[in-house]
Amino acid sequence: MDGQNSESAVTAPSVRSSELLGYPPDARVLIVNADDLGMYHAINAAVIDSIENGIASSCSLMVPCPWAVRALFTPDRAPELLVQARFDEVELEFRAQIDTVVDAGLTPTHLDFHCLADGGRDDILDLTVALAGEYGLAVRVWLDLGRRKLRRRGLPVTDNHFLDSFSLDLDGKSARYARLLRGLPVGLNEWAVHPSLGNEESQAIDGGWRVRRTDYEFLTSPQARELLRQEGIVVIDYRALQQVWSQTSAPRQRRPCGFPRNSGHRRTADPA
Repeated sequence: MDGQNSESAVTAPSVRSSELLGYPPDARVLIVNADDLGMYHAINAAVIDSIENGIASSCSLMVPCPWAVRALFTPDRAPELLVQARFDEVELEFRAQIDTVVDAGLTPTHLDFHCLADGGRDDILDLTVALAGEYGLAVRVWLDLGRRKLRRRGLPVTDNHFLDSFSLDLDGKSARYARLLRGLPVGLNEWAVHPSLGNEESQAIDGGWRVRRTDYEFLTSPQARELLRQEGIVVIDYRALQQVWSQTSAPRQRRPCGFPRNSGHRRTADPA
C-alpha cells in the first residue's frame, strides 16, 4: 500500500475533515510532519531546514530527548518552528511536557504519542483528548478506532491512510514520494517524515540514518515543491486543526498555550 499503514480506511463520513477545516470537497490537503525533533543535533538541523527551505509544514518535539532543550531555545527560529510542537509519554508526564514547552514561551498546536500510535490504550487516548481540550490543542490521531471516535465528535483527523516514512523502501524512495503526491486522495492526509542530515553523528548513533537522510533529501528538493504546485496540493500545519478542536471541545477550564506560568508575556508566531 505504498508505505501506508495497514489499517483499513475509516468509513467515509458525510463531511471530510478537510471540509471541517474550510476547504472545498475536492481539495487535497496534506500535513507533512517532521518527527523526532530534539533527538540529536543532526535531526534538529534537518527539521529546521525542511520547514524553512523544504515542504515540511509541522514538527514533532520529543521533550525528554537530549537535544530538546536546544530545540526549545533555538534563537529567533523557535517561535516559527515550534508553533507545531508535540509531546509523548503518559499521564503526569504529558502535562509536564506540555508545561515545559508552554513555560518556554512557545505555542504548541497538538499532542502526539510518537511510537505509541494513538496512545496504545483507549484510556490514554481519552486522557490526551481531555488534556488537549484543557490546553486548547489538537491531537494527532491516525488509527481507525480513534479516528472514528473523534470524527463522531466532529473533530478533524486525517481522512486517509497515514504515511510513516520508515515503512518506505530506500531504493527509489524519491520516485515513490513523487507517485504518492500524484496519487494523493481528496481530503486531509498526513505524512510522518523523519529528516536528518545523515552526517557522521547520525551514522554513529542512529541505525535509521539512511531513512532520515533520504527523507531530508526529498523534502528539500526542488522536485517536491514543484510537484505540490503541479498537483494543486494544499500543505497545512496543525494550526488549522487546532482552531477547530478548540472551538469544538468543551474543556472544564482552559489554560491558553503560549502563556508561561507566572508571566504575563506571550511569544507569538507567524505561519511558517
